[in-house]
Order: sequence, then C-alpha cells, then structure tokens
Amino acid sequence: MERSPNSIIETVNLNFGFSEKEPLLKNLSLKVEKGAIYGFLGPNGAGKTTTIRLLLGLLQEPAPSITLFGNRLTENRIPILSRIGSLIEQPSLYEHLSGRDNLEITRTIRKTAPERTNEVLALVKLTDVAHKKVKTYSMGMKQRLGVALALLSNPDLLILDEPVNGLDPAGIIETRELLLRLNKELGMTIFLSSHLLSEIEKMVTHVGIINKGTLIFQGTLEELKQINRNAHIVQIKTSNNLSAGLLLEKKYPVARKEQHLLEVPFENKEQVAAIAKLLMAAGLDIYLLAVSGRDIEHTFINFIAENNR
Repeated sequence: MERSPNSIIETVNLNFGFSEKEPLLKNLSLKVEKGAIYGFLGPNGAGKTTTIRLLLGLLQEPAPSITLFGNRLTENRIPILSRIGSLIEQPSLYEHLSGRDNLEITRTIRKTAPERTNEVLALVKLTDVAHKKVKTYSMGMKQRLGVALALLSNPDLLILDEPVNGLDPAGIIETRELLLRLNKELGMTIFLSSHLLSEIEKMVTHVGIINKGTLIFQGTLEELKQINRNAHIVQIKTSNNLSAGLLLEKKYPVARKEQHLLEVPFENKEQVAAIAKLLMAAGLDIYLLAVSGRDIEHTFINFIAENNR
C-alpha cells in the first residue's frame, strides 16, 4: 500500500496473534486520512479492540507495520503517543469525586496547562455540572467526561473503542454530536470502533469492515452507500421461519429481524422467484414476500456472510 503524506494512521500487512496457530489479525492494511472520522466496524471478536491496542502501543506488534503521523510507532513511541487521546470502552472514573476533580487529577499527571480543564469541560458541555459528583452523572455524561479526559493533552488524533456502547438514545446522540463538533470545529481526526452500524452511518466519513481479523471493506461512506444503491432485499415470513431460515442459508445470506421476519439480499427478480419456489417446494406457506431497498446494516451483514463462506 502506497504511503500517503496526509495519512494519520497506516498499517501495512499487520499480523498479530498470541499464538501462531490462532492469528487475531491477518494482513491488516488500514489507511486513515487527516480530518476523517473513520468507523471501524465488525462483529464481536473480529479484531477491533486488538487493532486499537496495537495502535496505542498497548500490545507489541511482531514486526514494524504501524505508521502514525508518518512515523513508525516502534521508533517514535513517546512523541507519537503524546499526540493521541484515547478511550477504551467505558472510562475509568472516580465516582465519589466531581467531574472537575477527575480532570484535575489526570491534568496534573500529564502536566498540561491549568486552563485546559475549563477548556475541555466547555468542549464536552459539562461546565455547569463540573462541580457535581460523577456518581450523579448519566451514562452519556460519564462518556463525555471520558472524552474530556482524552482531550486534555489537546490531541491531533482521537481513538475510541465502542464509544456509544451501553448508552441510552439520549447518550448516543450527545456523544455523536460531540464527536462531530470536535471534527468540524477543531479538525480532529477520529478513529472509532463500533458494532452499532446505524450510529456509525450518522457520523463517519470513512468505513473499514473487519471480520475474523481480515479487512473486507475499506472506503468512504459514499462508496459504501453506492453498494447499497445497487442492492435490494426481500423480506419473508412463512409458516415456519426457523425451517425457512435454515433452508435459505444453504444458498443465501440470511438476516433474522424482529417481528419474525427473514431478510435475504437479491440481485434480480429471477432470484426472488427462485426463493419463493424453494420455500413452496419445502411445503412452507408464504405469508409475506416483500421487496425493499437495503440499508447500511444489511450491506454489513452481507459482507460478513460472504466472508464467512
């Protein structure tokens, strides 16, 4: 992969595993451009957190494969990490202390300027509750405080692992609006992992999809949406959806949705007819057979299903 002068993160054929027999990452080549919000998607266990730990130097790469800000991580660890803010899942906070006290403890350790505390509180919109104990905060407020801790060093790159995991809808919206504001107003590059695809679509500019340690898609959000425009699904409900799903899985990627619906991607009307014939031949009554467009979540499911074959 040709190195770009504008790349903030680059990995070239990154491999990692705790044993040679069970590799967790296989030839992973990421490219994150300056100013991007890069969504790193994948099911649980796909390798997202392992990748992030390698990018942050928390795991040692077996061979020099990671470049950050144009420099090898193995050769420039301290200068590189000083330019990165990170949050791995839920933030570690002192709940019996105030939000301001939590920030002051970390600010003192990192030796950043005293005024930085007020600056990050304003950025994450927690100034009015900074004096309150963290145990009184909502999950969304705690997450924003965690981001504030990551922002204390005024980083050029923000790396977040599952930043909206476990949040209620209000917390998700708060976190999303914060990240968009950091990107647009400060020009901050953001790399975030998630399996909540609907939220990723609302904030990212670029997407990488990983499955079983292998990158199976990388590109802009528009490129991913273009795939959507050329794809459709058929929604199915039968007299026995369990049997129908097992039957269809032999030939097609199948998604099981709420309200006892099966969803199957198709390319042409002949495939829809073939699906109907297959179900009827198995003696299943068809209650619903509806054609619709496919959203980004279905594209993701299809990528994973194809990769698992």
